[in-house]
Amino acid sequence: ARAVKETEEVYSCIICFNVETLLGVEEAAVAYGITILKDRVIYQLLEKVEKYLKEAKESKLRKITREIPLPAKIMVLPKYVFRRSRPAIVGVEVLEGRLIPGTPLIHPSGREVGRIQQIQYEGKPIPEARKGNRVAVSITGATVGRNLREGDILYSNISFESIQILKSKLRDYLSEDELKLLDEIQAMKIKLITRGEL
Repeated sequence: ARAVKETEEVYSCIICFNVETLLGVEEAAVAYGITILKDRVIYQLLEKVEKYLKEAKESKLRKITREIPLPAKIMVLPKYVFRRSRPAIVGVEVLEGRLIPGTPLIHPSGREVGRIQQIQYEGKPIPEARKGNRVAVSITGATVGRNLREGDILYSNISFESIQILKSKLRDYLSEDELKLLDEIQAMKIKLITRGEL
């Protein structure tokens, strides 16, 4: 488990079915940050493993997305402007991907819009919005009427380096639609660069 932790932390656990752990194993596991999952009933053990893997993957994704934004494509909903600036607060629909706080936004023209400060649903902050969700977002750096307009389609502003990291290291954590959206964002940025607009 320790060797696995060095290469893929998500899978670094010890699974024990219908056995007791040896003396000192639990202390060593704690010292190395390795989880021990054990049960005498196989179905309950499988449920524990599934829960552990889900939580470990989500934790890894949260760590990485503190530095790299996830792919998202949103539309600013007409007639849902709540504040024009400092920060701009508007209603949006997530057309593709996942929107999380901290995501920088870019217009297809190459115009940088701002950064998502907070996402709210029914007046309460939420950690993310997914495809099909309609939410309110506060965007620092955006001013409605200048660099942000009702009906605008916006994308996560992801660097080429970050796109490659997402495709290589986080491929298993992203849906097929999110991987396609990464390709769309990459193609848009290449087009902007070739036209000298980025």
